[in-house]
Amino acid sequence: MKIFLSGSILFFSLSSAIFYLIGFVGYFHWIPDLLSHFRMYHLALVLFLLIGGFILKQKTIIWLNIILAFLFIFPLIKLYLSSNKSTEEGLKFGAINLLSSNREFNKVIEDIQIKKYDIIIFQEVSPFWGNALRKINIQYPYHKSVIREGNFGMAV
Repeated sequence: MKIFLSGSILFFSLSSAIFYLIGFVGYFHWIPDLLSHFRMYHLALVLFLLIGGFILKQKTIIWLNIILAFLFIFPLIKLYLSSNKSTEEGLKFGAINLLSSNREFNKVIEDIQIKKYDIIIFQEVSPFWGNALRKINIQYPYHKSVIREGNFGMAV
């Protein structure tokens, strides 16, 4: 029984390591990327198997799972220990639902000029809003609009 449990723990430890590593290949293809979403579960499994190694008093299993736990926790630790910097530089996105029945375009234009978005996505762009948004074409020279009647137009 002890040999079966030791073999099972070793099998699951190595399988977890293989699936964990395959998840990093997900940068190149979407199928291995599906495995990258289970990194926390791989860590939990390895810690659980580490307890099994202590119960069975198997040094090989204990050391293997300790090494795997450190390897698994290293990429996850940066997600939970942030520097809390609120002034990080990057793109500033805006998503604005114009409400096609709204006619107060000056407030929208003023808000856009105050917030100085890098990229803005507009929803519900009607012909009225298409004309109104031309005022910001100088500020945003790269744009694409699909203007439609009703609530179905969009602009970037």
